[in-house]
Amino acid sequence: MPSYRIPQPRIVYEVLNNEVIAIDFNTGHYYALAHVAKQVWQLIEQQIPPHQIALLLANHYRREIDLVAGDVEQFFKQLLKEGLIEETDSAPKDLAKGIEESNWDYEPPKLQEYTDVQDLLLLDPIHEVTEMGWPDRLK
Repeated sequence: MPSYRIPQPRIVYEVLNNEVIAIDFNTGHYYALAHVAKQVWQLIEQQIPPHQIALLLANHYRREIDLVAGDVEQFFKQLLKEGLIEETDSAPKDLAKGIEESNWDYEPPKLQEYTDVQDLLLLDPIHEVTEMGWPDRLK
């Protein structure tokens, strides 16, 4: 089974207390991934394959693996459709972190998309720079 990675620097994200905020600088869309979705994102950072993510979540939340695997599959389809992840052939990173402890109840991972600042993000000159960096804008 393939692993997936976050295509940086096009996708920029910040892990906050209970969620991840991710921005796609190609589209100007930003996304919120809360609770279980945050945990999945952190496992994607480690390039853990979806089937292993489902197993980790099922064990952590004491849920049926088939239910969780279906939820994870749907979530990955959504992440791929939005271009927030891409397939990679590289080996998984260290799983030492495992799954983040939480006292949340299990709910299927969800991706919340926002486009309200799309125009501002696309006008931002910071991502339009030469290799020398900002402020040497492209001409």
